[in-house]
Amino acid sequence: MSFDIPAQSNSTPPIFTGPIGGSGASFEDEPPLLEELGINTRQIWRKTVSILHPLRSADPSLHAYADLSGPFVFLLSFGLFQLLAGKFHFGIVLGWVTVASLFLYFVFSMLFDGHRGDLDLYRCVSLVGYCMLPMVIFSTVSLFLPRGGGLIFGMGMG
Repeated sequence: MSFDIPAQSNSTPPIFTGPIGGSGASFEDEPPLLEELGINTRQIWRKTVSILHPLRSADPSLHAYADLSGPFVFLLSFGLFQLLAGKFHFGIVLGWVTVASLFLYFVFSMLFDGHRGDLDLYRCVSLVGYCMLPMVIFSTVSLFLPRGGGLIFGMGMG
């Protein structure tokens, strides 16, 4: 075993010119970030509109796709609006969503008794998160109402 340093050659080492990863693809060939993360904004928008339009029946294909990106945005915005109103309820909001999702999953699994296995906890969390949208809208409107004077309008909206 020799620990001698080999003599330097006159040739220069090759300079790396390709992209990191060596696939040869350019930056323009990369998919958008939301698509890479699996966030489908069109599907989130369709679910949001279906919740806000109660008289129209929902498309069955909306229920097949469960995501947590839309509910996560709604829950964060609900917490933000509550924070702007002077109430610090992040833990309560996330706790009740968790309890409601577990309860919904438990009740539906007991009702179906194994006959229908397409309901999972992930879908229940997505459903409860999207159902928080009216509360987000109500908390947004309540920011602009006076504390005592908007009671009639607030009760009518509720």
